[in-house]
Amino acid sequence: MKKTIYRTLWCLLPAMMLGMAVSSCGDDKWQPNLEENGQLDLSSIQVDVAKDIPLKPAKEQTLPTRSEINTGDFIVDILDAKGKIYKSFPKASEMPEVLTLVAGDYKLKVRSHDIQPAEFDKPYYLAERDFSIKPMDVTAIGVVTCKFASIKVTIAFGDKLKSYMDENCKVTVVASAGGSLVFGRDETRAGYFKALEGSSTLVATFEGKINGTDATATVNLSDVEAGTHRMIIFRLPGGITQPGGTINPSNGITLDTSVIEEEGNGTIDPGDEILDGDDRPGQGGDDPGTGDDPNPGQNDISFESEFLDFEKPMNPDPFDIGAYGENAKPAVVVIKAPNGLSNLIVNIESTSQEFIGVLDEMKMPTTFDLANPDGNEELFGGFKFPYGADVVGAKEVTFDISEFVGLLKIYTGTHKFTITAKDKAGKSLSKSLTFVWNGSN
Repeated sequence: MKKTIYRTLWCLLPAMMLGMAVSSCGDDKWQPNLEENGQLDLSSIQVDVAKDIPLKPAKEQTLPTRSEINTGDFIVDILDAKGKIYKSFPKASEMPEVLTLVAGDYKLKVRSHDIQPAEFDKPYYLAERDFSIKPMDVTAIGVVTCKFASIKVTIAFGDKLKSYMDENCKVTVVASAGGSLVFGRDETRAGYFKALEGSSTLVATFEGKINGTDATATVNLSDVEAGTHRMIIFRLPGGITQPGGTINPSNGITLDTSVIEEEGNGTIDPGDEILDGDDRPGQGGDDPGTGDDPNPGQNDISFESEFLDFEKPMNPDPFDIGAYGENAKPAVVVIKAPNGLSNLIVNIESTSQEFIGVLDEMKMPTTFDLANPDGNEELFGGFKFPYGADVVGAKEVTFDISEFVGLLKIYTGTHKFTITAKDKAGKSLSKSLTFVWNGSN
């Protein structure tokens, strides 16, 4: 309705101005140039935030939910064709309903705040939209969706390491854009860093005393892009604990480090408070069931593993490639299906709320079908899981969870993975892998 009114006014203005010109006794110095101007309907602009930005509230931090983000406080800039700010509004909620502009090309830029090089608990949201102003016309923008546009960093410590850490231990993260943040031993907040155009570099340095002995460790990350998250994990090597339960510092202390990368605005906050697996609603998908095929004699599907045990709970430590590298036992399952696979379903259960919270923030469902990744290609690829065309129709699939096992040693509890293979002949077989971690085992 407003847009129609604006257009009507534009149609009336020439006649109005003509009348004014006639009554102005021939003043030829004033020459309205209406045909070069148009209007931007600012009342039509609706600022929203993307659904996949970090939203999960966590212990001792208050990441806003989507409905709690006050987009009325977002900054709105209008830039001309040369990239210079033509007009800026400190708050979207305080914009006028209409703005007159010279006809031409413009860019609308909406941002949550003036981004700093580094800041805790302050994710940066950004949206840009090109638009054009036509002579004697009204341009409406519509919904502008802002996306997470800074770099998120969280720090985690293995249970065993944290039990020995001095209270003054810290991790300092420095970004190539110039910002730095210090994460203390008990820091649970997420850090947000300004990203350079293209990619940025992060350097995380651990410093402090572990059981009275000085220790340092450095993690260097390159090609880090805006809108991504890095969770940096520090741990003690598996062999550093002596039988008596004390650390042997005679040769110094070294720390194992690992990094979980999450693209596309994902979050991996280990302190998140969420429901246990049994209480999590909406975690639908195919029910993999438990137990073997009811007709094992006619089932051509088979599971094989050199080191994993399908019958007994296992200690994840020997399979941790982050601690042992090439000396770790490969956590690999070979699935054979002579009829060709149609589905490879994985169901994850855990007694650790924090571990389930990590999965939730990584956008990894507790039940998923690798044959149908459903938008999780980057996530599955990051863990080197087979998916999509690597599964559908395959007669043999290697399911390697080695990249995933190290994560289990950060969270004490029992973690169970049930794998269900279904073939194109309608046959299926389920097997479970159970890992138990008590902090040191």
